[in-house]
Amino acid sequence: MAALHEEVRTRYHIAVCTRFVERVCVDTPSPTAEFIYKMALNENLKDITDVGTLPRVSLLQLNSLPCSLVLQVSSSRDVTQPLRPCLDTSEEEPILAAAFQKNLKTRLLRLVLSDGHSEVPAVELSTLSVFRSIPVPGEKLLVKEGAEIKNGAIIMTDDCVVPLGGGVQQLKKEVLIQQSRSDAPRFQPLRFGVSTPAGARAAAGPLSDSFDRDRGGNVGRARGRGLGYRGGRESGYRGQRPHNHHYNRPQ
Repeated sequence: MAALHEEVRTRYHIAVCTRFVERVCVDTPSPTAEFIYKMALNENLKDITDVGTLPRVSLLQLNSLPCSLVLQVSSSRDVTQPLRPCLDTSEEEPILAAAFQKNLKTRLLRLVLSDGHSEVPAVELSTLSVFRSIPVPGEKLLVKEGAEIKNGAIIMTDDCVVPLGGGVQQLKKEVLIQQSRSDAPRFQPLRFGVSTPAGARAAAGPLSDSFDRDRGGNVGRARGRGLGYRGGRESGYRGQRPHNHHYNRPQ
């Protein structure tokens, strides 16, 4: 068991615990290191590792990754897209597809990667060709030795990152639940000439009532002045004068 455990860590850069190796051996007699590695890709690293593989020193003190590591995606997003999708999105559109599968030419990924015990951010400064789609939490990535580190974040490039696939169903379900609980406001069109419902009027409070009273009063006063009124008290009558040819103008 110990030999298999060490071989998986040395050849495939993933530190599976001996308990996981024993569990695999129960179901599959005499498994190879490659078989154990492939099984590990579909497991949560938190459950199958006893120790972390990320450097114990702060990544802020490092300029590059000292060794190759298999890390698990904890979260992922395209920083060029809104944090929350609008609720007006069609319900038939799969939530995961809307949240993760957009592969735009202007995409810029920000991932949080984990060895099962600690996490590190990873970013792409330009759209990489190695990602056919945005990685979903639970997928595994191989980050090669020498990957550049800036300000504590791994700078992903086509040469230093290899998507390995895999997945964790529980993590995918959690993402679905989180996305379905989005509280982004639904678009409400502005309507003219529609009476305000009683419930909305009550919610608006006294401000709405005072506005309606003022508006009604102004309309009433405008109607009381008559159609010929065009000015103030001293502006005089500006309506149409009677057809009288003998009208005497004041001298």
